[in-house]
Amino acid sequence: MGSLVGQSEERTRQALRIIDAMAPCVAMLDEVEKAFAGMNGNGDSGVASRMFGQFLSWLNDHDSDVFVVAAQQGQAQQQSRRVHRFSFRC
Repeated sequence: MGSLVGQSEERTRQALRIIDAMAPCVAMLDEVEKAFAGMNGNGDSGVASRMFGQFLSWLNDHDSDVFVVAAQQGQAQQQSRRVHRFSFRC
């Protein structure tokens, strides 16, 4: 994250342009949950949400031959949240 207003978003755009320029390639995002940790907006004025939005837009719109692999830590905790979130009660 950058210290100046808009710097984090610009760095995200720059990183995505570099990935596009390197195509064909595999982009490995390790510990992706830490990269977008502040998505609930606590104390970052929505910077993490905007960065995540840019990343999702890029995933949807890019035409380059880039295969994205994302890994996360704490999968057991995330899995329990996911199961609880999508469990159906009869």
